[in-house]
Amino acid sequence: MTGQWKDDLQDGFGIETWADGSQYEGQYKDTKKSGKGVYTWSDGSKYDGQWSDNRLEENFNNAYENKLIFCDLYTLRITGRGLYTWLDGRKYEGEWLNNNMHGKGVYTWRDGRKYSGDY
Repeated sequence: MTGQWKDDLQDGFGIETWADGSQYEGQYKDTKKSGKGVYTWSDGSKYDGQWSDNRLEENFNNAYENKLIFCDLYTLRITGRGLYTWLDGRKYEGEWLNNNMHGKGVYTWRDGRKYSGDY
């Protein structure tokens, strides 16, 4: 981690890099990602947007498919609406809460079968 610190805590602009090559570059508040920031996965895909208390503030979409699961899940919590596509072709589009399908959504299997309902 390089960047600004306050009272021995990450605070202000900083860059954090992980062993797999993924990186976060943006704002921190009391060691938590907060404000504008860019998370870049090792394959080059990115989330560029707002963070609050180590969480994405905006919905995610296909641009981030198959990526969020590899992110720092002990701090990142997926909440809101979004589309997640697995490498084998399955997908879920709907509501999420703390990294879990939660609420209304549509789950689609590779062969086209679908379940639409509550999770």
